[in-house]
Amino acid sequence: MKFTRTATALGVAVFASNSLAEAVLYHNFSRVDVIEQAIVEDSWMLVEDGIIQSLGEGALPAGFEAEARDMGGRYAMPGLIDAHAHITAGPHRLEVIDGRPTLTIESVDEITRFNALSALAHGVTTVRNPGGDTEANAHYDEHIASGEWTGPTALHAGRVIQPSPFGGSAFAHPDSREAWFAEARRQAEAGMRYFKLYVGLSEEELRTGIEAAHAHGLQAIAHLDQVSWTTALDAGIDGLEHALPTSADLLPEADRAAFEAMRPRGSVYLADWFRRVDFDSPEMQALFAILAERQTALNLTLLVNEMIARADALATVVDETDLATMHPDNWAATEQLMSMGASLWQAEDFEMAREALAKVREFARRLFEAGIPLMIGTDGNGSGPLMAKEMQLHRNAGIPAWDVLALATHRAAETMGLDRVGRIAPGFEADVAFLDADPVASFEALKAASAVIVDGRYYTRDALLAAAREFLD
Repeated sequence: MKFTRTATALGVAVFASNSLAEAVLYHNFSRVDVIEQAIVEDSWMLVEDGIIQSLGEGALPAGFEAEARDMGGRYAMPGLIDAHAHITAGPHRLEVIDGRPTLTIESVDEITRFNALSALAHGVTTVRNPGGDTEANAHYDEHIASGEWTGPTALHAGRVIQPSPFGGSAFAHPDSREAWFAEARRQAEAGMRYFKLYVGLSEEELRTGIEAAHAHGLQAIAHLDQVSWTTALDAGIDGLEHALPTSADLLPEADRAAFEAMRPRGSVYLADWFRRVDFDSPEMQALFAILAERQTALNLTLLVNEMIARADALATVVDETDLATMHPDNWAATEQLMSMGASLWQAEDFEMAREALAKVREFARRLFEAGIPLMIGTDGNGSGPLMAKEMQLHRNAGIPAWDVLALATHRAAETMGLDRVGRIAPGFEADVAFLDADPVASFEALKAASAVIVDGRYYTRDALLAAAREFLD
């Protein structure tokens, strides 16, 4: 176990303006109704015991006994769900050993707490963490539940199942059938929800991992590469991560050998796959059909595709303003990883990769139009304005703004099996982001929540970021 404990005590009481049980009537805000796709002006909402008790507009309810908080005409929407946020991860260390990259991830309390506070400051109230140190994830949940830490609710996968040269406490590679089932059991007993299978596994290992996950009540999710999505679906996979279905057998047969020849040149082959793919081919049409039939959850993380294509100009993807609320160690690791992946690229490779982004967007649009359940995830750590950027990339793919908002809120909750999250409605958890501008008109409004309610407690953005900065000192 690599995570460290800290004696620093920035608890909830330091900057939350109300207790969990306290009744508060929030009023004078415009409610963003992601179900009815409407803006409801002059709204009010009564919150008590962390739950939305009642909701209305116009005149406040008569005879209420609660603190009244005027929200100054701001917009209120359900808290965002980042469905791919490694909130307990960092710092990442990437070294070249015997000519091969070795990635380790150490979980450190101070960085985790920074990530959590920054996530809330950007309106993210729930995260799905698709892999990390199992004990660090359980440690996070314990401290959030006790109120000692402040941050989003998290649903985790434990150690990522991936062969060497990945190592450290965030990765495991079982070497026997018994070891596979033992690892799944350990993760389930630690409270994990998902079992993450990674790119280096063989088809046989993938099938064993899915079987082990299901035997212990875990959902099997995967980031795949040479093993195809179609094969994983046949094996019973529950969810797929990243818009990178980059196996040769999904390409036209005439392109497969040339595509495989690109692999030794670093991450350029990922863009080359999109350059070559024919979405109307029998292979891809069969994939779309089975994804739709089985309603398999997909998490596209389009930011990853952008960063791969712009590895020589990452500041065009994440600029200095964005970095101000992201942990510097995590971003430095991302820069190093992207730079190493593109170290063998030629100038024409960058041009090709950027042109291929149009095919990435087409892929996202086709998946959405086929009725396949999509979630919005960043592949970040929860912190910073990456959710707003990821949502804009989905919008750029041709998905309507209201639908993108739904994918980041109630549809993600439904896909994740969270029946009281993702809506501003009576009986739902009081997870609400207050914004200074209309998020339907522009997702730029999502880059900064002026205030947030999580589990019924109210925080201002300034207080959250001030607390986060304490963990940078």
